[in-house]
Amino acid sequence: PIYEGTNSVQAIDLVFRKILNNKIFEKFLLQITEEVKNYSKDKNISLQVQKFQKYLELLNNFTLWLAEKNKSSKNDVSAACNDYLKVFGYISIAHSWLKILKVSYEKYDQNKSFFEDKINTATYYFDKILPRAQSHYLSAITGSKSMMKANFN
Repeated sequence: PIYEGTNSVQAIDLVFRKILNNKIFEKFLLQITEEVKNYSKDKNISLQVQKFQKYLELLNNFTLWLAEKNKSSKNDVSAACNDYLKVFGYISIAHSWLKILKVSYEKYDQNKSFFEDKINTATYYFDKILPRAQSHYLSAITGSKSMMKANFN
């Protein structure tokens, strides 16, 4: 399908051109880490910040794995691109939810019903959606051997 193919092209572009060649991940990591450091002082969102930091570390480990694997097995890196795109996406959305949580708690008294819904949705994301990043990481680091041995005739 076109949709899946488009994701694959975007994933390959992200990993090979932007992450491995242009080294943008370090800038992203620095920017996001500085911002989240300020959020960790807010007791209302400290649990979500802890979860975010755990998954940001997973993304960092995934990125380091890609860089190391790129030296010896481009097939392993290629096989991991879609999973990396998904993990990067989950982390990026979690970052957005942290921003929303911060504002929601700051302005809670102005519109309790509205901000309660935001807080609940963010909590759901951190509890139910974000953990999916780990399964993508674990799948990706198994490499490409079984994929490359597949017979599609």
